[in-house]
Amino acid sequence: MKLFQSMTLGILGLWLISINVIADQDTDRKKVENDLRHAMTYMHSLQQNGGWATKWSSDLKLTWGEHAIRPREIITVQPPATPGVGGLFLRAYQVLNDPDYLKIAVAAGDALIDGQLDCGGFPHEFVPGDSKKKSGSFDDDVTQGATRFLIDLYNVSQEERFAKAARNCARFMLDSQYSNGGWPQAFPLGKGYSRYITLNDRAMMDVMRTLFLCYHQFGDKRYYDAALRGADCLIALQGKSPQGGWAQQYEVNGTPAPARRFEPIALSSSESVGVLKVMLDVYKETNDPKYLSVGQAAFEWLHKSKLPNGKWARFYELKSNRPLYCTPEGEIIFDVALARPGYSWQGNYFSPSLEKTYKDLLSGSQKPKTNKTTVKRKVVGKEVEPYLKSLDKKGRWISQISSSAKQQYQDKIGDPIGVGIIQSGVFVRNAGRLLDYLEK
Repeated sequence: MKLFQSMTLGILGLWLISINVIADQDTDRKKVENDLRHAMTYMHSLQQNGGWATKWSSDLKLTWGEHAIRPREIITVQPPATPGVGGLFLRAYQVLNDPDYLKIAVAAGDALIDGQLDCGGFPHEFVPGDSKKKSGSFDDDVTQGATRFLIDLYNVSQEERFAKAARNCARFMLDSQYSNGGWPQAFPLGKGYSRYITLNDRAMMDVMRTLFLCYHQFGDKRYYDAALRGADCLIALQGKSPQGGWAQQYEVNGTPAPARRFEPIALSSSESVGVLKVMLDVYKETNDPKYLSVGQAAFEWLHKSKLPNGKWARFYELKSNRPLYCTPEGEIIFDVALARPGYSWQGNYFSPSLEKTYKDLLSGSQKPKTNKTTVKRKVVGKEVEPYLKSLDKKGRWISQISSSAKQQYQDKIGDPIGVGIIQSGVFVRNAGRLLDYLEK
């Protein structure tokens, strides 16, 4: 009898413990959801004419677009502003099943449609009523990011106007492609370096990825073929061994070209890694090993170009392969300590895992995953704790004001005592992490 009572009490105790654990988990999830909703309510309050800017001073006295201070009614297209924040609200609708979040995302999509240029592309930013007779941009993932958001919005809402706008973007990508497969930074073509075939900031590579997405979404093989012509262009642009990398931009005839005064003619380690990554995507689409053939010379060059501090320079001089930098005036120098501030002159651009993936695919020891394959790792509670703790009472994540923003604030308002910065990118990252935790 005592044994039975002991067993009963033991089972009851385990049951009570399990109930408490479940209750703790439910309470924890509820707090995460409540804090997330609090943050989203505040970000919704910053939505103007359906869109968002890049950042705001915490007192809301100044609003920034891509770089400069702009009126509050600005709509920034450059991710992670309107496409990124709108996409976050769209995902929140899917995870939390809250129709209000879908309405907010739809408003962002409609704002983008209103700002879409006659050419089909997008500018970095616009104020409602801006002229639509402008060049659309591939710089900083502008048109590409807007296209991906419009496709996601269409797939969830089934509103045909978003599909139409995305197809207009794809048309813009087809219209702007050079006959050799490259893309300029902007189209219709203007003057200066925006005419060059542009790899800088992944411009051309993001176009190719977006065209593959458009092909899978709409079934138009022109998008697929254009992306492959882009890949073939990248193969043709690769430097000859022992400098098997790529430059940031090229003249249409394939000659490396300069851009801004601190972006000289040079091979770029960062952009070269970007090319190697997109070639993996092309290989997954085609299963054609020719798109992995660029790897050997590129990896040999990257290994040879590694700096004594374990990093890579952004730029390497043609022929000599010396790391080069620029002064604020644009003078080429070879000492990073004297280089213009505010630019990524060195970085950990290359990861050995990229080379391993190439080798495994070529040897057949690894099968290519399709570009639709995504593997999500479950986020545990301790990983979201920093995001919960750093959220203030108003539902904001406040970043420290940068030196440039501080100077702009002083010029316009006065000393920014106690003023921080609210950033679209920080919101998208942090709120997205909370959604990762809540998603079942």
